[in-house]
Amino acid sequence: MSEQSSSVNPARAAITAVENTCRELYSDPPYFHVGDVIRNRKDLAALNRGQFYAYARFRNHPDHVRLERWLADYYAGSQAFRIYPSGMAAIAASLYGAIRQYYVSCPLLTSTSPEIIAFLPLYGSTYELLCEINEWREYDVNVFFLEAPESVDEFEQLLKEEINGDTIAVISEFFANPTLGFADPQKIGQALSKFPPENKPLFIIDDTFSFGLRFKPFRWGADAVVSSGTKYLSGESAWTLGYLGISQECAKHHTAFLHEVDQWTMLRGGPAAPFESWAAGALCVQTVDQRIKTHSRNAMRVAKFLDTHPSVARVIYPGLPDYQGYPRRILKYLGPIDGEFFFGGMVSFYLKTDDPEKVLDFLFAFGGFRASLGGPEDMIESPALLSHRGMDKEDRIRLGITPNLIRLSVGLGPAEETINRLDHALSVVISY
Repeated sequence: MSEQSSSVNPARAAITAVENTCRELYSDPPYFHVGDVIRNRKDLAALNRGQFYAYARFRNHPDHVRLERWLADYYAGSQAFRIYPSGMAAIAASLYGAIRQYYVSCPLLTSTSPEIIAFLPLYGSTYELLCEINEWREYDVNVFFLEAPESVDEFEQLLKEEINGDTIAVISEFFANPTLGFADPQKIGQALSKFPPENKPLFIIDDTFSFGLRFKPFRWGADAVVSSGTKYLSGESAWTLGYLGISQECAKHHTAFLHEVDQWTMLRGGPAAPFESWAAGALCVQTVDQRIKTHSRNAMRVAKFLDTHPSVARVIYPGLPDYQGYPRRILKYLGPIDGEFFFGGMVSFYLKTDDPEKVLDFLFAFGGFRASLGGPEDMIESPALLSHRGMDKEDRIRLGITPNLIRLSVGLGPAEETINRLDHALSVVISY
């Protein structure tokens, strides 16, 4: 054997050094391979049962599994979780699964088309995806967009009128993006419970804005929960992540749904990258409660400041007394953290101006605007210009997503700093 061939390969040595450093730094280091070796018939049998880690795209990477188990514990009543590279990937998988389940489960196609009901407002990209589904030629699906009235009686009547035997799914957000509107999940769950379990339309709820507030969607009739883990789960503004969780009842009565979700995930390259799953599941989950408490306390102080500012027309924050249904309708869905209830880090407000140029001046005076939320820093945006710009203008205005609406994700720094930046930005562009 030559001296060269017996020496350590420098590339392999460099990789090993990185792996060893991670093992030294972290008690639960990332898993360093995209697939395990099938060494014997026992491994092969486990692979055929779906119990062997063969390849990261097949979903069962150890770092995926770690995060899935944490989420299953966090969301009581869950049967299965799937980890995705973004929240939109999770939403797409859930809607595709619902549509495919309908066509797979129907022995004979009826003369009517399946329907999806979506409660507005919704995240702009979710809205655009649903509009796209409405035009799919492969699947004849009708999507109906509804607005949830604040009146409980009116909401119950709307559900009775709109949900029928052709409905295959209902999707809503617990706190709506960007107006923080509220579509009561218990009322939706009750309206869907009139159907036999095997024919019940799937209730999908987006928990992105309310993650960390101990909201348990499966207790209120949800079949699936989706969320952008990029935001409050990860909390770092450093990578994208998403997840889809399925309730025990859904898994029991809608086996085709989970199968179709998994097919979508595997064949379209859907699972999240293992490293992001490890970072969230091994590191970020340890700080969720502390981060949420700080976000919420800061947001409450900021909301109260804005609520008295002469340049602000209206403030929307679930912790303020004038929020719809506060506090009884909201608090029953949330759980305490260390004995205290919190309302999240998102604050929306309307500037006292109709001038789009003044809105831009305000955003730039604050320090600029960006699309994400839930990170350690303050993040502000105009939904009409960014997160919801793909929505039809008339729909935006009808839903209150006007040019003077501002969405603020309050960060982890001192609330006084955020308040001072807002005060400066408001005084720069708007006359008292």
